[in-house]
Amino acid sequence: MTILIRNVTGADVLTIRKTVSDDGPINRDALINAYFPGDGSNPQTSDQRKPLEDAIEFLIETDQIHETSDGYELTSTAAAFDDSRLSLLSGIRSADGEDAAYNEVLEYLAEQTETLADSGGELLDEMSDRVPNANWNKQKLRYWSRVMAELGVLKEINGEKSNLLIGPSRDLTLRMLTDVAGEGTASTASVVTDIDERYLPVLGEGRDVAPYFEQTLLSLQETNDVLLQTVSDIGQSVDIGGTSYSAIEVMTNE
Repeated sequence: MTILIRNVTGADVLTIRKTVSDDGPINRDALINAYFPGDGSNPQTSDQRKPLEDAIEFLIETDQIHETSDGYELTSTAAAFDDSRLSLLSGIRSADGEDAAYNEVLEYLAEQTETLADSGGELLDEMSDRVPNANWNKQKLRYWSRVMAELGVLKEINGEKSNLLIGPSRDLTLRMLTDVAGEGTASTASVVTDIDERYLPVLGEGRDVAPYFEQTLLSLQETNDVLLQTVSDIGQSVDIGGTSYSAIEVMTNE
C-alpha cells in the first residue's frame, strides 16, 4: 500500500513517532490504546481507531519505525535525527515507487513561479496528469496537505481558489539550513543542493532556486536570521532575488 491513502494528520504521525521514541519497544495494541483505549474488534470504535492504524503504517512506510519481536522501535535511520520533522521529511524525500507521489507534488510546486496553489482544482489536475498511476483525488491531496502543513512546509489558507501557501516556515527552514550548513559560512550552492537531496525540492527547472524557497531565504535575510553574501573563494554563486550569492551563514540558533 502507499502513504497516499493514509488518512493521517501530521500531528498523529509526530505524536506516535515520539511515543515509539520515548517508550519503544512498544506493541501495536499498547501504542493505539495510549491514544484510543477500547476494543479494536468493536465495529463502533474500529473506524475511530483507523487514523491511528494509518499513522503507524505511514511511519513504517517512511522508514521511521519498524517492528521487532518486542514491538515497534525507531529505525536506525530515524534514530539518527534529533529533529522529528526533519526525520519525516527525509523519509518522505527518499521514498520510491508509489510513495514517491508525495515528492511529485513538491517537485511540481518547486517549478512554479507562484507560491499559491489551488489544492482542489488546478493542482489536482496537474498531479493526475503527472502521476496518473497514483489515482489522485481530492481526498489524497487533502491527506498530503495536512501532513505538509503540520511539518511546516506549507500553510492552508482560506480563499475561493488559492488555498495552499507554499513555503517552509521560519523554524523549519532554519533547522534544515543549520543541519546542512553547520556553523560558520557555507557554500550556498552546496547548502541548497543538500536540502534538495535530503529534505525538500528547493531547486526548480534548470537547477535554479525554486521561487518559493528563494522568497523564504530572502525573508530570512530581511529578519537577520541568515546572512547571504558573496565570497570569492567559497564556491559557485547562486542567484537569489537577482543577486548572486556564494555563501550563506545561519545567524539564528533555533
